[in-house]
Amino acid sequence: MRLQAGFLGGWIVLQLLRRGEDPKRIRILDIRPPKRLDLLEGKAKGVKFLQVDIGDKIAVDAAFSEPWPDNDESPISVFNTAANIRFYERHASLIPLSAKVNIQEAENIIDACRKAGASVLVHTSSASVSVHSSCFLLWPWQEEPKHFVQVINDDDELIPKTHKDFFSNYGYPKRQAGVLVRGANDADGLRTGCLRPGNGIFGAGGDMLCGAYLVRKSNPTWI
Repeated sequence: MRLQAGFLGGWIVLQLLRRGEDPKRIRILDIRPPKRLDLLEGKAKGVKFLQVDIGDKIAVDAAFSEPWPDNDESPISVFNTAANIRFYERHASLIPLSAKVNIQEAENIIDACRKAGASVLVHTSSASVSVHSSCFLLWPWQEEPKHFVQVINDDDELIPKTHKDFFSNYGYPKRQAGVLVRGANDADGLRTGCLRPGNGIFGAGGDMLCGAYLVRKSNPTWI
């Protein structure tokens, strides 16, 4: 199994170990090593870490081609939890800042999975791919903006299609990455799927939401 070890990836590693998976059969591919204590002690110490910039195709291919202990040829499952969450940007000129991780990394991982003969790729997307943009500067005769109330589900017919339809530069590349991952699904080879969390993921271990607010102690707010 291969995955990243940020907040979500770290918890996946720990849950795999708790259900009895062999730490030698788990690998962490990330741009920086884990710092969480629970990933540096106990069985987690036996999980191999490979420092990789997943935006670098050559580096990703090299990491995926690393031989497993004892030449183990068990099926390979890949959990991709990487994301660059720049939800505060909307201008099209800034899309590349999000696309490098959210689109390029998906392409690199899909290609590496195929070359390594992986059987399953689970890609972490976001329910924000379904959120349409809105405008809260109303004309005097308007009571509420367009898309003030939205139905968020997995119906592709309701999902925004063009950049201007998305609420920010985050949802747009995440949508493109999801299309790539789902399009790579092969019934006779690599099986792929996307998870779209409908709520911010938070909890113990250094999340970017509640945990980050508590660590900063002072948080600016704009009204």
